This record gives sequence, C-alpha cells and structure tokens, in this order.
Amino acid sequence: MNQKLFYFLILLLFAIHACNNDTSKVADTAQTKSSSVQSNPKNEPAIEINKDRGEWQKPSLVVSKLGDLTGKTVADIGAGLGYFSFRLVFGAEKVIAVDIDPDMIEFMEDFKSNLPDSLERKFETRLATSDNANLDNVEVDVIIIVNTFAYIEDKVSYLNRLKPSLKFGGRIMIMDYKMKRLSIDAPPKSERIHLSDVEDILAQAGYKNIQSDDTSLDFQYIVFAHVN
Repeated sequence: MNQKLFYFLILLLFAIHACNNDTSKVADTAQTKSSSVQSNPKNEPAIEINKDRGEWQKPSLVVSKLGDLTGKTVADIGAGLGYFSFRLVFGAEKVIAVDIDPDMIEFMEDFKSNLPDSLERKFETRLATSDNANLDNVEVDVIIIVNTFAYIEDKVSYLNRLKPSLKFGGRIMIMDYKMKRLSIDAPPKSERIHLSDVEDILAQAGYKNIQSDDTSLDFQYIVFAHVN
C-alpha cells in the first residue's frame, strides 16, 4: 500500500471509531472521506480528485435511480475506495466491489471490517483484471460502472463478457463525464467518452432498452441498458 493511501486509511479509521459504529454516520464517513481519493483505472497510485464530489455527483440521487434493490446483487466495477459500493450495501442484498488495483481491494476490506455485521456480510470485494470483471455466471442483477468505462480498451468485448454474469432482466448502468468544458477536476477530454459512443457500444454488444439521462447531473451522464 502506498504511503498516501496508508495515512488516508488511518484517518478514515479514526473517523469511523468516533462514529461509535452508528450505521448512518458510518455511511456518511465512507462516502465523504473516500471522495478525496480514488483508484486510477490505469493502475497507477491513488490520486486526489475534486473534494466536492458529494455535491456535483449527487450520489444519493444516482443510487435512487437504480430503484428498489431489495433482494438484488449489485456489482460495482471500478469501485475504487467504495464510494458507491458502501452506499449500495444499505439497500441491496449483496454488493460485489470490483477493482483492478490491489490497494483499493485492501482498503475496502479494511473498511468493511468496521461495518456493522449485518452490512459486512453483504459486502464482498473482488480483484479483477483490465479485461475481465471476475464475475460468475448469472450472479448479479445490476452492474454499475462509474468513471471507469472510458478506460476500458475493447469496450464491446468487455460488455459481451459481462452479459453472462447478469441474471434474466439484469441491467447495467454506466456513468461518466460529459464531453464539454467542466468546472470540476475532471479527466481531460482525451480520457472521456461521448454519451452517443456509449449508447452505440451498448447496442453493438447486444444490450436492449438503452436509455440515457444527461440532465440529472451537471457534469456527468447516466446510461441504462438491459441484457435481455
């Protein structure tokens, strides 16, 4: 684990301890603290990002758009420090936090151990590779890919490999940065992908009922699609 991430983890654990394991406070701590660092999809050391992420990305709104997750398994691909994963665990039956960076997996495992037992047993981390999300067949109901899709090399093939892991009626949500000038610390345009390209790639991979939302968030778009 790199030094920056180590000290960040210590800070987070002190914050959790101060919360006395209160569930809502633990959730807020995970979401707020993890907003300052995320994994780099290129497998480089953790980097600082916009500290106002909770305001501009509206995570509660994003999660609400997934609907009722009761009894459902959600896979968060490119989970980083679990910014969305730790939110999702409150409503889902199970959350699989997937990342290609072992440091991110280690961080989430350390944080998970501080969750209440009822949440800890619903949360699983899984190390993946850049071309394989390491999900089992018919394992998940929902897949989310946040701030990560632009970095995937062969996107059509990757999406095709995800399809067997989705249950009947399963769906995918891709959220990424809009291709325009943004007033936040966003990746350069060379590291973003246009909304229309995401729609086309999903269609090429055989996904159905593709629906896009580019108005709910100021700086990002959201795309939903179904596997069948």
